[in-house]
Amino acid sequence: MSRTAAAMCVLAMSYVMDVSFIAVHDHESGIQRVVKKVVHHFYTMDAAGFEPVAVHLVNAELRVASEWLTAKGLLHPSEADRVEPGRIVTFGPGDILFMLDSSWARYREFLHLHDQVRSAGGIVITAIYDLLPMQLPPHYIVDGGPAWFKDWVINGALNNSDAIVTISAAVAVEVRDFIQSEPEL
Repeated sequence: MSRTAAAMCVLAMSYVMDVSFIAVHDHESGIQRVVKKVVHHFYTMDAAGFEPVAVHLVNAELRVASEWLTAKGLLHPSEADRVEPGRIVTFGPGDILFMLDSSWARYREFLHLHDQVRSAGGIVITAIYDLLPMQLPPHYIVDGGPAWFKDWVINGALNNSDAIVTISAAVAVEVRDFIQSEPEL
């Protein structure tokens, strides 16, 4: 890729952030607070050629989560008029789909969109907040929860992402150790 083409990719970059769970169920938990802070930060920072787009999954399509953004007051006042309500999001070169929210139960519904991102020249990044469902004693987690979560970590996040982001250095070490301990990874 030429320098000009690479620069054009950067100038046209969209940072598409999944907020599918919180847009419907905001339990005001730690993860939801992080999601709101990250989205607010991206929408209010001043970066040339960078378009933040908070989306939620509706009928197998990613749509701008405009109602949620407005209801939570996450937009900079100058951005509020520019958000197209319910717009279907498409991907281009250099775009990033950031699986930011706790949409673990629906992760497989996103896989065809991961293919679209990559076909367009973008990447998929997934956030892992912790590995607690696999680490806590069984009586702290719903029946089947540890196995279900481990399946999401392996077959969802790790095997279907181009990069992983963790909430802390400690979680990064836990994820690294988990990867090294799993023969299928």
